[in-house]
Amino acid sequence: MTAGPAPEMPVSAATPAPAVGPELEKAVCQCVKDIIPTLKDEYPDILQKVEMEGAAVTEIAKVENITPNNAMVRLHRARKALHARLVQTCGTCTEHSCLECHCR
Repeated sequence: MTAGPAPEMPVSAATPAPAVGPELEKAVCQCVKDIIPTLKDEYPDILQKVEMEGAAVTEIAKVENITPNNAMVRLHRARKALHARLVQTCGTCTEHSCLECHCR
């Protein structure tokens, strides 16, 4: 069985993600902050820069000396790894985007 084409990424390489405001950052499950550093070495940095700081993937690619496509793949894999770890750790809290988490 072969895998189909990769799903399109919701954020284009040229468009930075919106920076997270202080209210949302406070509401996000503490588990996210605890889990991110435990992911594969190259994942925490890209998650922090794109998801929390709103950096453009193209800028990260330049800094990391990788192609924008490689940076998008890394971001996709980082998100997927984070999601899998959150499901494993938090269970049903992830169904509500880990907002107002009560898993701990």
